[in-house]
Amino acid sequence: MPRVDYLNNSNGSLILEPQRSNLVTYSSDFSQWGNARTTDTSNQITSPDGLNEGTLLEQQSGQTNAGSIYLGGLGLSSGTYAQSIFAKKKDKDFIVCYSANAERTYFNLSNGTIGTIASGNTAKIEDYGNGWYRCTITYTITSGGVIAFYLSDSDNSSVVTDSGGVYIYGAMLEQGSYSTSIINTSGSTVTRNQDTCSITNVADRINSSEGVFYFEGSSLASSTSALHQISLSDGSGNNRVMIYPFSQTQLGLRFNANTSQLVAQTVTVSNLSVNNKIAVKWGNGNYSLYQNGSKIYNQAITSTPIGLYKLNFSSVTETAEFVGSIKDLKVYNTALTDQELATLTTL
Repeated sequence: MPRVDYLNNSNGSLILEPQRSNLVTYSSDFSQWGNARTTDTSNQITSPDGLNEGTLLEQQSGQTNAGSIYLGGLGLSSGTYAQSIFAKKKDKDFIVCYSANAERTYFNLSNGTIGTIASGNTAKIEDYGNGWYRCTITYTITSGGVIAFYLSDSDNSSVVTDSGGVYIYGAMLEQGSYSTSIINTSGSTVTRNQDTCSITNVADRINSSEGVFYFEGSSLASSTSALHQISLSDGSGNNRVMIYPFSQTQLGLRFNANTSQLVAQTVTVSNLSVNNKIAVKWGNGNYSLYQNGSKIYNQAITSTPIGLYKLNFSSVTETAEFVGSIKDLKVYNTALTDQELATLTTL
């Protein structure tokens, strides 16, 4: 079943993500976590999934040191991890992500900003509406066994002045360099498989001799990732139109016709981790790439593909799957003009 993300996009975006495991065994049942100077009360508010599953995490009265909720016994191996939680202000302005490195990064739930970031951490905050934010830290460890989330009245402070709390939901810890969409758990770790997507037998809607391959969305690829491809092909590498981000500012281009590789380039582009509009045009002796209203690559070609019939969010052999968010993808059966391509790709 396709997974669709409506965050900041009423039309929805198709989500394609790599295989990931949530190592937090109780993602939203915080009664199974440990408490230090806090109490937690489940089902107190509508959570980001639209259900009444938000937990109220409160500082105990009379305690001046910041309270927390923690999960131990994780037995983490060396590697890079993304730790995240959804949080909403009630009385406290800050929630603090305490990493398996025993470091604290502060998130301001009053204005949706990031406060003090622990050394060696990267941090991200996302607005999910209705006061909810997803707070994420990423870090590298050699080993670790405990993660926690603290309450705070102010940035970079472990002292609290009164009772009060925040609402929390959907904790995750996953091995990887970024967080993925929520994987709910209830008593054990849960693994979500790699997302894949393809469509075949669309030759009647494709003009192999000329056309435009259009994509709008964002990529989760990084320079340390395997190639993440989107391809239009004859089912092989003999005839194909392919793009593949392998870093946030590098886009690979491949164009084959009748077994000949006519385009094999790496092009520097704008940040691919945010929404982009990208179009590849072929035909009339020319191949060109547009991004966000501008032509950024052009090359003469001597021939065009034959027999294009298959669209993959992967390589033509259905490996190297694309990971990211796709708002739109189109294949035009005519080679659009430069002005039409600039208009099509303007954000």
